[in-house]
Amino acid sequence: MAHSYIDFKGRTARFHDGMITIVFMFLFRMSKDLYPGRKDLSVYFRNWKINIELSGPGLIDIDLRGYWETDVGKKLLVQLVNELINRLKRSGPELSSDFINGIVKFNQVNYGDVKTELVIKEASKFLNLLTG
Repeated sequence: MAHSYIDFKGRTARFHDGMITIVFMFLFRMSKDLYPGRKDLSVYFRNWKINIELSGPGLIDIDLRGYWETDVGKKLLVQLVNELINRLKRSGPELSSDFINGIVKFNQVNYGDVKTELVIKEASKFLNLLTG
């Protein structure tokens, strides 16, 4: 798989498309579970999901402008990413293909089992981009 670049407040990081897709889809699912009444979050994450589904390899462009640049938005996103990392650390050495494909539901993408440490590494890189 290819790599994409994501920008936040003048900083840029390079991400593995397959791993960052897992991270974003997990964040999307977690935001619905942890903040069910927050329709604004649902809209942002749904837009990310659509963008990822329609992007070609190396072209994932996640928009972190606007709300995410505010103190409130950034704090919420940092909390979600930290929670994801904590959950992943408790999940075991591998994430099963059934589990991943149950969350990452794209027509032409099927994941095999993935080492948890790879997803944690990508989520940590995303967290570092946010907290710089």
